[in-house]
Amino acid sequence: PCPRQGMTPPPGSPHHPGAFKGPGHHGDFKGPKFKHKMDPTAIDSMLEVTPEQKAALDANRAKGDSIFKELRKNKHEAEKALGQALENNDPNAIEVAKAQVLEADKALLEHRINGVAALSKILSKEQLDKFNQFRKEQMKQFKELKKNGRPGPQGNPPPPQP
Repeated sequence: PCPRQGMTPPPGSPHHPGAFKGPGHHGDFKGPKFKHKMDPTAIDSMLEVTPEQKAALDANRAKGDSIFKELRKNKHEAEKALGQALENNDPNAIEVAKAQVLEADKALLEHRINGVAALSKILSKEQLDKFNQFRKEQMKQFKELKKNGRPGPQGNPPPPQP
């Protein structure tokens, strides 16, 4: 039955419980799209990196991205195991899965800290300050986008002015 209205949609309907076969309940939706991604070439240009710095940054990005992808996969698997344990109401499995989720979170945090430390070894103090300011502005824009939705005909209308 539909949890909101207490009735089951007809088979074949996109709202029928068996109809969700995609990557998630909402298909391929991954959250608000943010057009202003951190383009490595643009960032390198903005920071005016030397060829040596560029080589070090590229190597650091490749290594960091590979590690991050694996850590996110581990986190996803741990979250999935926790969901299954909660669904089965199995206290032992819940504790094991909870520990896995916490370990995955810890590994992601360590990776973030290591990435910032590596960046600070490659960039000068001025470049690092400039990068951090750029990143803060990007996060501010992203939070506003997430809060207000995308304005215009493809997204939500702009919020009313107070």
